[in-house]
Amino acid sequence: MRKLTCLSVLPALALLFVASKCGPLNEPEVAPAVFIHIAPKCNGKDLVLNTLTYINAAGDTFSVKTLNYYISNIKLKRSSDGFTWAEPKSYHLINGSGEHVININNVPATGFDELAFSVGVDSSANHKLDNPGDLDPANGMAWDWNTGYKFFVMEGSRLSKGQTKTFTYHVGTDANYRTLSFPFSALQAGKYIKTEHNQTAHLLLDAEADEIFKSPNLIHLEKTNNVMNNPATTDSLANNYASGMFRLTEIH
Repeated sequence: MRKLTCLSVLPALALLFVASKCGPLNEPEVAPAVFIHIAPKCNGKDLVLNTLTYINAAGDTFSVKTLNYYISNIKLKRSSDGFTWAEPKSYHLINGSGEHVININNVPATGFDELAFSVGVDSSANHKLDNPGDLDPANGMAWDWNTGYKFFVMEGSRLSKGQTKTFTYHVGTDANYRTLSFPFSALQAGKYIKTEHNQTAHLLLDAEADEIFKSPNLIHLEKTNNVMNNPATTDSLANNYASGMFRLTEIH
């Protein structure tokens, strides 16, 4: 039988000492995560569906029944040297019935001072309907008569000459894909998030539904109430949701 010598025992003792200092062997590291909170708003307050009480910039009284849209290609940027990290397979279907939280894992451990994302589905995924997850056509965001996704859907009711009528906005096609950027310095000079192991960061955004009617294009519901891929009108709506619908409100 082989006898243990002092020299053969020492490496084992050293290993036990390291394990006692560092914790269990093969313990998985927890990757840093970033949580993006998107809160649906209307007229500056929490959006409540199916209440015919909101007034838009054109003076129309309206309510929202359905509000769905895609947030895609989320990126975190470091302005000091231009380093950009992009979330892989980044497609998120947002339902405006309540706050939606996007959880981004495996973020590099460094500092970031800008968030960017797009509204819609990029051309690489927009022209095929066999995508999984949030892009699954079963989610109701794909046109069955034309290959492609609805980037933005808003449906609701409006008052017209004392009568309650409906309105429908379905926006899609590559031309209406919009990319937005949110530098953290807009909230506080020098603001950044530090993504480190075992730590998380939270980015809070408001999504103001009434901004779809507002700027840079004033939309009157009496004139524009049924938009189903008309290029001129969908372009106006896309520019509006890119201009003022999303607002970064808090970072912690």
